[in-house]
Amino acid sequence: MFRKIIIPESVNISLLLPENFIGKQIEVIAFKVDDEKIIEKQSGADKYAWENAKNFFDAHRIDLTNFKFNREEANER
Repeated sequence: MFRKIIIPESVNISLLLPENFIGKQIEVIAFKVDDEKIIEKQSGADKYAWENAKNFFDAHRIDLTNFKFNREEANER
């Protein structure tokens, strides 16, 4: 799969496709993307998968705001 989000500057666009697409049948679809509503428009299995992934990562979130990396301590033997 190849996905590219662009902001066109004219009515004509050119796509550079991956080498492995050459000689294969491909489908090109263009539609306006609203960044804030991508998740809201998901339905069914996609929405369920997104919610599960978000819940998993939220449960494992660590607050690193006061973390300071100490290179010397990390390289001690």
